[in-house]
Amino acid sequence: MSKIAEVCSLPAIANGQVHAPDTNKLLFKPGDTLAIHCNTGFTTTNPNVTCQKDRAWAPIPTCVQVTCSVPNIENGYYTVNDNVTDEQQPYGTAMEANCNLYYALPDALERFCQQNGQWSGSDPICIKIICNDTRQILHEALNAHPMLGIGENGQVSYNDTHFVLQSGSVAATCLENGQLVWIQSPEFGKNIISPVFLNIKTCLTLLNLDLDTGIINHKRFNI
Repeated sequence: MSKIAEVCSLPAIANGQVHAPDTNKLLFKPGDTLAIHCNTGFTTTNPNVTCQKDRAWAPIPTCVQVTCSVPNIENGYYTVNDNVTDEQQPYGTAMEANCNLYYALPDALERFCQQNGQWSGSDPICIKIICNDTRQILHEALNAHPMLGIGENGQVSYNDTHFVLQSGSVAATCLENGQLVWIQSPEFGKNIISPVFLNIKTCLTLLNLDLDTGIINHKRFNI
């Protein structure tokens, strides 16, 4: 009985090719090694395979589809074809970053799944939308307005040295249209400070109390 030759045939790989040092060689002996090259959009964890004595190649030559994991966005989410997703996406997929209500991206951001299994570009940051329209609360008494996000409430700082809060409240709220408005409109009044003038010619009055009569005796002196 003739002995079966210990040789391996050139393997066929779905979505890839094998590269031999001798391109015309079709049979390989145990110990021979071939390089695996996958098509674009596919990858392998075993770039080289070796012919075994049982005429099989090890590890088994395979090319699998490249996928990218969808990262998390704080206060946001990704969509693919307008559908929210957190599933693995194949090579070439384009996804768009979106922000939750009352948050926004500085610029539109589209990312693509690349050959290395990573997304193009950098991780986006969803920024809280801040009320910047303060026309409804303008008043000379105010020092500065709080940096409030939509739907948030806060206290407005005012100059309590020169103004007094007569009624209402300095609490404000941020509306969806970006306006900062009073929750209960305040009324301010001027804080009048009476100046004290000293004059060296002012008369000083000394009060003397007579303990027997209880009468205060006034003595007036000029300086």
